[in-house]
Amino acid sequence: MCSPKALLAMRSTSYFGIYGRMVWRKFRDVTKRHPYTTNVITSALVFSCGDVLGQAFEKSSATGSASVESKKSEGVETQNSPYDWPRTLRATAYGTGISVWLQAWWGFLQNSANRFVPIGRFSKLTNVLFVVALDQAVGASILNAGYFFTVSWLTDFNFDKATQRMKECFPAQMLAHLSFWPWFSIALFYTVSAISTRLLIRNIVFAGWSATMSHRNHAAEIDEDVHENSPVSAE
Repeated sequence: MCSPKALLAMRSTSYFGIYGRMVWRKFRDVTKRHPYTTNVITSALVFSCGDVLGQAFEKSSATGSASVESKKSEGVETQNSPYDWPRTLRATAYGTGISVWLQAWWGFLQNSANRFVPIGRFSKLTNVLFVVALDQAVGASILNAGYFFTVSWLTDFNFDKATQRMKECFPAQMLAHLSFWPWFSIALFYTVSAISTRLLIRNIVFAGWSATMSHRNHAAEIDEDVHENSPVSAE
């Protein structure tokens, strides 16, 4: 006979499964009826959550041998630093804007795959490799470079500074991107057929990944501020 705790756990799991399926069906229906609106909102949430995670990581790692006063003087995050809402809004703005381009890009990718490597004539793996290769060669470059340029430009509307930030952050971020996303995308596209399911899984993973983009951009911003405020640069 099950104990009261076991029965409660089973009931909670059952309720979670029931309501989880209801939420998933609702999300899938809304995505089918309003694909553009849903994806714009989802993309904005993904990038905003990524920045929230990035700032949380920076505050949690704000320890070390350097004193709090020296960290503050260098612009480094401390546990008592206020939350940077404008930074999150800039990330959200980029997520909103890039989602419009991503809709058109993904549609182009799928149409190109159906035209040049249709599954009827080629294997499913060939079709998937075509989509992923084109996406990583073009789409990933635009996504990553665009992020660093846009969030920097929205800070003070300085085109030259935004261009320099993009040049500084893009190579390392792109190397990290290529070490993970091509393989993840191949597995996702090959095993999951429903576009709405693919989108949900990708967005969940990308929420964490965008935190690395936010952190890298913020670290570059701190380095620039320290360099500009140093006595050598002042001379």
